[in-house]
Amino acid sequence: MADIVVVEKDMAYNRRDLIAGLHRAFGDVVEPDGQSFKIPVGSGALSVELGVEAVRRIALIEVVHMPVTLTFTGLNETQRAETLKRFDRAFQRGGG
Repeated sequence: MADIVVVEKDMAYNRRDLIAGLHRAFGDVVEPDGQSFKIPVGSGALSVELGVEAVRRIALIEVVHMPVTLTFTGLNETQRAETLKRFDRAFQRGGG
């Protein structure tokens, strides 16, 4: 039986860029409301909830960041790993 698995991330993106990344990774994203998205994955789903955008200041540098919660439902370990890899690749910067 597939469990519910929650992954929390603090991502250095603003809301607009996060939504664009979701579209890059998954194409047509279902948007049930302004802060969360449900993405069908096989017989399960990935829910992505965006937190409140904030600015982190380090000396004179300002970095926008936002907490993001990924909830995997109805996926086995392999499906979760593949979906998380797809998500992470969509948000890579600098060729890393």
